[in-house]
Amino acid sequence: MSLPRSSGWLSAWWSGDHRDITPARVLVTVLLGASLAAAATFGVAWAAGFRDVWQVFSRLDWRWLPLVAGLVAISHVGYVIAYRGIIADLAPQPVPGPRIGAAVLAGFGPLSPRSGFTLDSGLWRDAGLEAGQSSSLVLLLALLEYAVLAPATFGAAIVLFVEGYRAQSGLLPSWVLGVPIGAAVTIPLVTVRHRLPDWRGVRMLKRGLEAAASVWRLLRTRAGLIAAGGMALYWASDIAALGVCLVIVHRGRTPIAVLIVGYATGYALTRRSLPLAGAGAVEALLPFAISWVSRPLRTAVVAVFVYRLINLWLPLVPSAVALRTFRRR
Repeated sequence: MSLPRSSGWLSAWWSGDHRDITPARVLVTVLLGASLAAAATFGVAWAAGFRDVWQVFSRLDWRWLPLVAGLVAISHVGYVIAYRGIIADLAPQPVPGPRIGAAVLAGFGPLSPRSGFTLDSGLWRDAGLEAGQSSSLVLLLALLEYAVLAPATFGAAIVLFVEGYRAQSGLLPSWVLGVPIGAAVTIPLVTVRHRLPDWRGVRMLKRGLEAAASVWRLLRTRAGLIAAGGMALYWASDIAALGVCLVIVHRGRTPIAVLIVGYATGYALTRRSLPLAGAGAVEALLPFAISWVSRPLRTAVVAVFVYRLINLWLPLVPSAVALRTFRRR
């Protein structure tokens, strides 16, 4: 099943469908993302003080960058494993590993004005999945991301709360209380989802609840456990990449629990889930989130700059090549 081609340059660009992503539209998207990222970084650097930020930046030890790049590459491998586990559960026939890898890599790049998940939907419909299966895959990936990260952040927040760690007021309680409260609300709704009225405003809620039930069913299968393990590898490697960037600029080790809470607060969704791969939004929010867990803002803005340089902009060309490969096939 294929998607209809959008009419008009702007609507085609905004559609996020891979067949409408031409080199000119990719260039527009990349320039827009780079502009937003630069503006956000400039704004946070102004808040931190340009002179202080420059002093931190001038002391960077660039020899650590290959390690950061290696961790980002491992995170992509983890996401491919998660993707493959879900595909194995949903696809009517096996999907070649290189095709899954190309889809993951393309979705991580700032190639679509919408999210990488929008790109995924078109990719998998062209690959033979029905519309419902493609939508289910996207929802399962989104929920699996948070289903792995939220409990880890909940545990890290409890550790810091018990230790009396100094963080911005309300930050740790929001995780300590928010995760179990969210689970307590969601689980009963999942059990009664079929009894909810089929009203227009309720349909989206029912769709999300059905996806949550699918995640639970998936996690009871071998493919689901593999997918969860892959997602855990993704988060662990990406958080470690940010941690190394903090080591480069802070000249000291950041406790793992502090790193997890700071990362999750400013970056609760992967860049595949965000428009323009999070360009602008992550640069604006993540430095403040790190500063909320008692790290200087001047340190955080430089660490996030280096981190995004490696995990977003360095894979740009491979992402574009992967998308081109998909289009040709």
